Amino acid sequence: LHSSLHDALPICPAEHGLHEAVRQAHVEAVRLLLQGRAEPNARCLYLERGCEFPLQMAVSCTNFLRSSDRAQAVDLLLRAGAIPGPRRGDAEANTPLHDAARQGDLDVSLLLLMYAADPNAVNGFGEAPLHLALRPGGGDWIPDSAQAVVDALLRAGACPLNIGERGVV
Repeated sequence: LHSSLHDALPICPAEHGLHEAVRQAHVEAVRLLLQGRAEPNARCLYLERGCEFPLQMAVSCTNFLRSSDRAQAVDLLLRAGAIPGPRRGDAEANTPLHDAARQGDLDVSLLLLMYAADPNAVNGFGEAPLHLALRPGGGDWIPDSAQAVVDALLRAGACPLNIGERGVV
């Protein structure tokens, strides 16, 4: 997100119920809070890892026991108007698509791309989601789930070249 837009988004109220529902991976609570008009783009500055927005938390949260629950929470947030590409507030500055690609989460990656997440967004370390999806999974191989994410990113227009400030690297 452009920094002025990032700064203009509302700060989460003291109770930050939507953030807490996402953190606890409680999909039904997320649904009810959004139906009650909870703000899907409210920033919460009290949580760890630079995850300020509910969407960032939903993508990164390890409390979801099933990937289908994570995808459902992400879908609910996006349908409610969550911005698909906010950057985390830490040095890594990943977007939700960066985190989904790193995890090899095809369903969440496809949802984010469907809602116009930028497949060429660069994080704080100069990496695009494609770079994170291509990182080997503990060896010199790319897991099948990561390969599917790579294919989806390329179909969405991800540039296979590392283009930095000095051109192609």
